[in-house]
Amino acid sequence: MQGSLLTIGDELLIGQVLNSNVTWMSSQLTDINCTVSHHLTVGDQKIEINKALDYLCEESDFIIIGGGLGPTHDDLTMEALSEYFSIPLEYDADWIAKIDAYFKSRNRVMTENNKKQGYLLKGATRIDNDCGTAAGQYFTTRSKVNHRQVQVFVVPGVPFEMKSMMERFILPALSKQTMIAGEKILRSTLLVTGIGESALAEKCDAFVKKIKTMPGVSLAFLPNPIQIKLRLQTVAKTADEEKQFQALTEELRSYCGKDFYGFDPMTLEQSLVQHLTQQKQTLTTRKI
Repeated sequence: MQGSLLTIGDELLIGQVLNSNVTWMSSQLTDINCTVSHHLTVGDQKIEINKALDYLCEESDFIIIGGGLGPTHDDLTMEALSEYFSIPLEYDADWIAKIDAYFKSRNRVMTENNKKQGYLLKGATRIDNDCGTAAGQYFTTRSKVNHRQVQVFVVPGVPFEMKSMMERFILPALSKQTMIAGEKILRSTLLVTGIGESALAEKCDAFVKKIKTMPGVSLAFLPNPIQIKLRLQTVAKTADEEKQFQALTEELRSYCGKDFYGFDPMTLEQSLVQHLTQQKQTLTTRKI
C-alpha cells in the first residue's frame, strides 16, 4: 500500500519549526508494511493545499494530512478540504462539549474562537483528540482524474496529539490492510565506520547481488559523515523465515568486516565503552 504525507504550516517552510512529524510517521508506517512515496509540505494557503492534493490523490492509496486544525485565522485545513473534496462542514456540538470539558478539567475557560474547531467534514469519521482540542478525521474519496480510491486521514500538527491519533486509530486501521495475520516486519540496521560508501558497496557487492534475487528482501546504504547505516529488511511469516533473516544479517556483517561496530541504535561512544569494558581497559583524556 502506497501512502503520502502532507504537512501544512508556514512555520515548517521558513524553518521556524522542525518537521519531525514526517520522520516519525514514516518510520511507523514502514513498520506496518506501508510504502511512503511522498512527503509534501505547503504553507497555510488554500491554493497550495489544492495543488498538493491534485498531485497526491493521483499517486496514493492513502494520505495523512497534518496541521492547520487550530482555532486561529491561519488554520485553514478543514475549510480547504471541504472546498476541495466538496464535503460541507457541519458543526459538531458533541466535539465542542468535549473541548469545553477539556478546558474545565484544567481550570481554564474555552475561548470563543475554539468553536471554529467544531466545524468538521460532514459524514467523515471523527478521530477524538485525547490530549488537545483539534479533532482528527477520516474519510475515503476518489481522485478527480484517474478515479483512484484514496483514504484520507487528517491529524493535528502538534506532535504528541498526532502520535496519539496515529497509535489509536490510523496505524491499526492501515495494518489491517497491509499485514497478513502472523506476518512480521524484520529489520536489522548495521553500523559501519572508517570506510566510504563506495568502498563499502564494493565489499558487499556479492551480498547485494544475492538479495536482488530474493523477493521481499531490501538493503539500503545510508551514509553520513560519521558512519554508514546498512538497513536490511524483509517480511517474515514463519519461524524458519525469521531464522533465514538472522542468517542474512550475520552474512552481511561478515562482509563489513572490521569496519562493523554495532547495530542501531548503538552509538560510536557506546561501542567504545563496551569494547574498553570487555578488554578491562580505561581511556584517559586531557585538555590541550
